[in-house]
Amino acid sequence: MLRSAFASITFAAAITVAGVAGMVSPASAADRTEMNDSTYIAIAHCAGVSEGLGADASGFDKVLSDQDVGRQSVVLERAKQVRDQTASNARRAGADTKGHLQAELDGACRAYLN
Repeated sequence: MLRSAFASITFAAAITVAGVAGMVSPASAADRTEMNDSTYIAIAHCAGVSEGLGADASGFDKVLSDQDVGRQSVVLERAKQVRDQTASNARRAGADTKGHLQAELDGACRAYLN
């Protein structure tokens, strides 16, 4: 339960950081890709969940690859950090937390692939 709460807090912090990074970005909407930075980082989180649970992350990798053009390096780096940390946490999680992560992967994360 504690790890699940930690994962939720980490994810919420990542989204907050991404939102702030997006707000201070000097690029205009016309210069940006279709996906906002918060969503990009959320998909990186999902890729980390998938990787950490030993599932196929190629769908998330494709979306991230398709959306990285024109993205600021700070956002790309934060997405990598979120993915790596999430994968690490998922690998070390107990059975209960892994169940919650699997539900997240099958629900909210899967929506990014449709």
